[in-house]
Amino acid sequence: MVEFACFLTALVKRVSDIPVYHNFAVSLFNWTRGVSFDLARHNDFLGGDFYGDRDEQFLMGRLMLNLSRQQPIEYMTSRCVHITEHVNTKSSAQLQAQAFAALALSAAFRLIDAIEPAGTVSDDVYSMMRAIFERIRPYQPYLGGQPVEDVVVYISDQSKMSPAENGKHAHDPQLRFFPAPHLTAARAAVTRLREQRLAVGVITRRQLDGLARYKVIVLPEVTRMSSDEVDAFTRYVHGGGSLYVSGIGGTYTPDGGSADFLLCECMGLSRVGALAGDTVYLRPVDEELRELLRPQSFIAVNENVQEIAIRSPDVETLAFVSLPYAYPHEGAVDDRQWASIHSSPPSVHTQIPGITLHRYGRGNVIYAAVPLERSPHHSGRRSFQWLIDRLLEGRVSFRARTFDHVWLTVFHQPEQKRFIVHLLNYPSDLPAVPVRSVRIEFGHGLDCRFVSVRELPGNREIDFSSDASGRHTAIVDELNDYKMLSLAYD
Repeated sequence: MVEFACFLTALVKRVSDIPVYHNFAVSLFNWTRGVSFDLARHNDFLGGDFYGDRDEQFLMGRLMLNLSRQQPIEYMTSRCVHITEHVNTKSSAQLQAQAFAALALSAAFRLIDAIEPAGTVSDDVYSMMRAIFERIRPYQPYLGGQPVEDVVVYISDQSKMSPAENGKHAHDPQLRFFPAPHLTAARAAVTRLREQRLAVGVITRRQLDGLARYKVIVLPEVTRMSSDEVDAFTRYVHGGGSLYVSGIGGTYTPDGGSADFLLCECMGLSRVGALAGDTVYLRPVDEELRELLRPQSFIAVNENVQEIAIRSPDVETLAFVSLPYAYPHEGAVDDRQWASIHSSPPSVHTQIPGITLHRYGRGNVIYAAVPLERSPHHSGRRSFQWLIDRLLEGRVSFRARTFDHVWLTVFHQPEQKRFIVHLLNYPSDLPAVPVRSVRIEFGHGLDCRFVSVRELPGNREIDFSSDASGRHTAIVDELNDYKMLSLAYD
């Protein structure tokens, strides 16, 4: 598909210098669509039509921001609840939230509407759409800038596959929807980080030469890695960066060959294999993590857990593996290989590491033997977020203290000597209930002196306080749906 897109773009450019882009919406589908991130090279800017939820919009927006040759990117969606619908329209609250979300991603916003067979459109629908665009119009002059990203999730083109596909026929129709472990973990990781209200980004191999600017890089079960990726991540950690790796990350080469951890040097670990069964427990020994999980004593996981061996004396184990009663038997009605009628309680407490921390050079690597970011349970999700905070060590340039569903995004506009902060109240159930006293913390690691915090448009000033370490705090009294702030410095 990349070669075909190159041909089409060149064909258009021979006739006219108008901007050209190809629909990027399928770029995070699995390998069967034949669309790699190299497609971005043949687009003047990136965009696509998207029909998923708020998590998809955030993920795709952050991905396109760092892949697009030009800005702004474009987010399109249908005014109906799905592209296959012709009448059932999204609520005005839903469409308005998606429009504000596009603003928060510094993206252009477009609504798609199907024309009636008679060639007409609905005046009432377009009146609603007009009102939505009028709400976002005053903010558009302030868009743009460089995305501020403390923590980034790395997405690999070469890992849009699953080892479980091996041996299947390439034309098997089920492969079109076969989940790639890396992609499901990446989507979950971006969502968990967004819920921490951190400055979050999504990067690809395009950013390999500039990894040092990121405080934490998340490798969510990046199944296959090339030698240049391994070298780049190893240098990043040795030079002082912090890395999170999960599951079978880096256990396959691009040609499909299996391997030990390709990042074994900076992880300080070797891979033994996968533990049997799909019910395993992680037993925290780190006191902070144990306190976080109370009243639970274990993190229950229901997918394959990797068995690992420590190869460096600088590895600290944060959690060990515990196995269920009669492991690896799952139990049945006619045997005695079980201890509880409905569940498989932890019973055998091993010394197999489940979560580790390795200090390598001037940096740190945390490895989780199962992708905690993908956990459907609160305990797994919070554990992942805690691990990221552990790697950050307080080095946060921007953070919002409020409810998980509030979005925080930040863009630096050095020509205007300001940071633009977007706050979006976007719960799963709309319309949103106003959120009060949103606390914005900013300034760590930023070499500038802040002089004002103002709400845009209108320039209403918001008081902020500072401490001796250069950290600042501003309180937004009430967030109804969306706010834009300008943080100016001299």
